[in-house]
Amino acid sequence: PEPSPISRMPDEEESGEGNQKCFTTVSRRKALMMGLAVAVAVAILITVLVLNLPSSEHADSDLGNNMHESCSDYGRIPDMWNQCQPNDFGEPTIVNIPSCQKEQYAALTSALAEYLPEGGLAIDSCDPTNMALLSMAETMPNIDSHAEFSTNALVERFSVICLYFATKGNRWAGSSQWLSEDSHCAWFGVTCDADQIIEIVLDLDLNKLGGTIPSELAILTQLKILKMGGGDIEGAIPVEVYRKLTNLELLALNGNRLEMEIASEIGGLRSLTHVDISYNNLGETTLPSELGLLSDLEFIQCFFCQLAGTLPTEIGKCTNLEIVSFASNFIGGTIPTEIGQLNTSLRHLNLNTNNLEAGPIPSVLFRLTQLTTLSLFSNSFRGPAFPSEMLSNLTNLENLDLGRMSLTGTIPTTELSVWAPSLITLYLSVNSISGTIPTEVGALTRLETLGLDQNNISGSLPSELGLLSSLQRLYLWEGNRLLSRRDVPPELERLLRENAVCKFESDCDSGADYEARHF
Repeated sequence: PEPSPISRMPDEEESGEGNQKCFTTVSRRKALMMGLAVAVAVAILITVLVLNLPSSEHADSDLGNNMHESCSDYGRIPDMWNQCQPNDFGEPTIVNIPSCQKEQYAALTSALAEYLPEGGLAIDSCDPTNMALLSMAETMPNIDSHAEFSTNALVERFSVICLYFATKGNRWAGSSQWLSEDSHCAWFGVTCDADQIIEIVLDLDLNKLGGTIPSELAILTQLKILKMGGGDIEGAIPVEVYRKLTNLELLALNGNRLEMEIASEIGGLRSLTHVDISYNNLGETTLPSELGLLSDLEFIQCFFCQLAGTLPTEIGKCTNLEIVSFASNFIGGTIPTEIGQLNTSLRHLNLNTNNLEAGPIPSVLFRLTQLTTLSLFSNSFRGPAFPSEMLSNLTNLENLDLGRMSLTGTIPTTELSVWAPSLITLYLSVNSISGTIPTEVGALTRLETLGLDQNNISGSLPSELGLLSSLQRLYLWEGNRLLSRRDVPPELERLLRENAVCKFESDCDSGADYEARHF
């Protein structure tokens, strides 16, 4: 039989129900495709993660070949201080040490065994030496596969990293490249010669060093210069440093918080030429006689460091000494006659603000014919301010500071001419000097400071004072019997105005000005 003809659907049904079915089918297909896409993405992500997560055996193998990729981010400097946390007993310990770091640590402790404390170190200890080892284990290539790290380079690198952790390197103002994978010879403040460290200069711009000086510094037996001033370093210089750094030429630890005695072992630093340990609290220590063994010593400075006792007679054996400054301490007794043996070398002698024994200025000082600076300010000397030997022998003086004592006599006249070519500072304030100011003082044309206040000087001011064209400080009026300031000669009045000369110590004696004059 013939099939029935296909009848056309009504327009309303075709446009309604048909469109609904079509829309439903398309939506299902889109949802299915999106689900498949998400599933594929997740599968790919899981695959990538699995492929990049090696097995424990493979990881151990990789660590031996390339520690940087397997143990730490390349070039990253680990912050050991953040890893140092209190344990359950409140004791600081290093936490979260990866296994790869432990393996390298073991290799390092074996290679550096002779430089480590007896009995070893706990790997989780926050001791600076242990932190140095852990830092090296994190940032160094595997030492077993790099022959250069079994030589002196490894040992010296260990030494300076110990210095970094012992002196709180995380707060240094300047620490460029420190602890990085670069050669330690490229680190800030470190200088090498033939791959051996010869200089450590970390006192630039007050670098904020703290902590203590580590004994491991003694490893650097070729070190010639050590400058770590202007910080908060505490404690003492380790004895090992005195005994091992026999090539050290310059030692500058000024401006710290050291509390120590100057050990007799300092005599072992036979190459020393410069020593500066000023502005430290040395606890009224005395200068050891072993200073006399430092035959190359040219410069020694220790002011404001609480030195006590007396000057050792052995200082006379340091025949290359040019500058000696022990100002603002508690040194007593007499100046040893042996200091006269420095007559061909000593240019600067500053013993101001001490407890040196009362009496005339020691005549042995007048044998030091090369002196350009002599400062005895604020001691107990009395007697003539200008002994004839001083005027005839010390012809090179540029700075003469004899203030705040009990000196007497008058200001010399014609004898002043010997100082005319050189004298810059003549400070005699707070004494018992009498008489008048001689006209010959006008010959001292290089004079910048003239201090004569609080004496028994009388009379009028000579017009020749106006010839002192370099004058910056003129202390005359307080405590003397001079004419009033209304009677200042016009030549001097003009100089005071043109040079803006300071006329009263209390008005212009800033800390910097005080140190410039007395130190």
